[in-house]
Amino acid sequence: MVDDKHWHVDRRVPLAILGGLLMQTFAIGWWASGINERLTAVERDQTKADQAAQIRMTALEGRQRDADNLGIRVDEQLKAVKEGLTRIESALKPKP
Repeated sequence: MVDDKHWHVDRRVPLAILGGLLMQTFAIGWWASGINERLTAVERDQTKADQAAQIRMTALEGRQRDADNLGIRVDEQLKAVKEGLTRIESALKPKP
């Protein structure tokens, strides 16, 4: 009596089919390995880019603080010049 309930390989399956399936499996594994390497490289490059962007952002924030401080100093100097001009104008006005 033959048990047909379970899968089995017999002599009717050509070796070319089995070899083709093995080659296909190997090729898919090789392809997946290449994809994994590419993904790892992209992630590594992204990490480096993120670090470089963070360094640039920190430098820009420092420059912004410097520019803000310079603006404050210019405003103070402009205010002093304006007060000086007001004093000069009041000194030059004829007194009645």
